[in-house]
Amino acid sequence: MAKTRRQIERLKREWLGDPCWDLWEAEGFEAQREELRAYQESALRFLDELWAARRLTGGDLCMGNNSERTRP
Repeated sequence: MAKTRRQIERLKREWLGDPCWDLWEAEGFEAQREELRAYQESALRFLDELWAARRLTGGDLCMGNNSERTRP
């Protein structure tokens, strides 16, 4: 059964919440295997770079923590 774009995007979000399994091996998403593999590889590279930058700067790189945006 073909998966909808909404189902694929939901699976990606679920994986981002706990990326300790291979996204591209998700049961029922065999037709999207290459897309999911590419997404996982790209996301892991980004996360590796983000954590490396955080270690180097010792700073809080949480994207949701923008103090400039919350100031009146």
